[in-house]
Amino acid sequence: MHTCKRWLHALSGMVFAAGLLISVAGVGTAGARTVESTDSASVVRFHTLNIEGVEIFYREAGPPAAPVVLLLHGFPSSSFMFRNLIPRLAERYHVVAPGVRDPSGISPDTWTLDIASLNRPGNRDVQLDHFLDYRTNPPLYPRWQEYFRKYQPPMLVVWGKNDAAFTTRGATAYARDLKDVEIHLLDTGHFALEDHGDQIAALMLRFLEAHVENHRR
Repeated sequence: MHTCKRWLHALSGMVFAAGLLISVAGVGTAGARTVESTDSASVVRFHTLNIEGVEIFYREAGPPAAPVVLLLHGFPSSSFMFRNLIPRLAERYHVVAPGVRDPSGISPDTWTLDIASLNRPGNRDVQLDHFLDYRTNPPLYPRWQEYFRKYQPPMLVVWGKNDAAFTTRGATAYARDLKDVEIHLLDTGHFALEDHGDQIAALMLRFLEAHVENHRR
């Protein structure tokens, strides 16, 4: 929890894509290893950052002086799910995506990577703890909703309408508390970035241009 607070301190805006929180923030960097060599703006580097004794792995791309977009993946996925989105956003933004360590030795198929992560030794107990701890989330909803009502951050919600786990009620609920909210229900499921990546990237770039770039002027 303290580590997450350190990462999320000073967030100035929020974007939801495929049901996953994506935020605008400022984040420091550590040692880097370049793993792709395309255009300089979209080169993706792997970093680790030690926060309170916890080693955090993250991917980073884009101009360091540009506005920062923080991509937070859901569970049990990793920053690997953003592999195609990061270069698109990195043309204009400084993109940071925390996640598991370099998955280059694992099959690139999304579900294969997720299953491999779930099958790690000892991970069953971790999952049980995670599910048990989730009960602490609903009591916090009123505080988050009050934050939305008070500060009215602009919000983009891009959701897979066929997602059996996260139904569309979760997407439309944001309209109850936010005045400036844009909701897109795509004809896809939980892994929306896999088959609607270009559409999601276009929506995010337009949203960020309207809200982040105009705010800087």
